Amino acid sequence: MNSAQVAAFEGANTGNSAFTAADLSFLIVGIVGTAVLLWTVWVAISSYRAWGRDKMTGDVAGGVLLRALFICVITIVITSF
Repeated sequence: MNSAQVAAFEGANTGNSAFTAADLSFLIVGIVGTAVLLWTVWVAISSYRAWGRDKMTGDVAGGVLLRALFICVITIVITSF
C-alpha cells in the first residue's frame, strides 16, 4: 500500500479498536493459512481412510498427499508476501 492508501485506511479506522493495515494483513494471512492447513489435514485423513479400506493404492495416496502439501506450501508462500 502506498502512503495515501495507508492514510485513508487509518483515517477511516478510528475509535476504540483501531487496527493498522499490518494487523489486518496478519489476520487475513492467519485465516487463510489455517484454512489451508485444515484442508491438508482433511485430505491426509481422507486418503488414509481410503487406503485403509483398499479403495486407493499406496502410490495414489502418496500422490494425493504430495499434491496437497504442494498446494499448502505454495498458498502459504503466496500469502506471506
